[in-house]
This record gives sequence, C-alpha cells and structure tokens, in this order.
Amino acid sequence: MQLTCTEAALAANDMAPYTGQDTGCSLFLTEYVYEGEHYYVLGNHCADMLVYPMNCDNKPLCGEDNPALCTNFFINATYLGIIGIRL
Repeated sequence: MQLTCTEAALAANDMAPYTGQDTGCSLFLTEYVYEGEHYYVLGNHCADMLVYPMNCDNKPLCGEDNPALCTNFFINATYLGIIGIRL
C-alpha cells in the first residue's frame, strides 16, 4: 500500500499524527500548500531552527543557494496547520 503525502512526511520525520497535544518543546510538523503542491516544515517553540520546506518526496523546495524562493514560500504559501508531533 502506498503512503499518502502526509503519511510519508510523518514517517520521514519520525512523528505521530497531531491531535491537539501541547507541543511544548517537542518537534512538530506543519503543512502548507504552495503553487498547488503540499510542503512540510519542522518547527519547535523552544529552539531557533533553520528550516526548509520539504515536498512529498522529502526534498527541499529551497535552501542556502536560493533564499529568495524560501522567502517567497513563507510569504505566499497557505498554512494548513500542525499535522505531526514527535512524542
């Protein structure tokens, strides 16, 4: 059985589905839609992190070599919410 994009993102980041738990200082995964494609971004309220949006194949959309694309993503992407948490 093939995993959905969300299931693959959770598995790639070793996360459980988010069901409203307190994120505290745990890593969590957020989902966005950008130019019709779903992207996933790690977050943590207790740590400064450099993060890049990852697609369904766990490949980064942008990085140090293309910071303008990252900026464009965070300005224009639609935030869908937290979808996973590392327990």
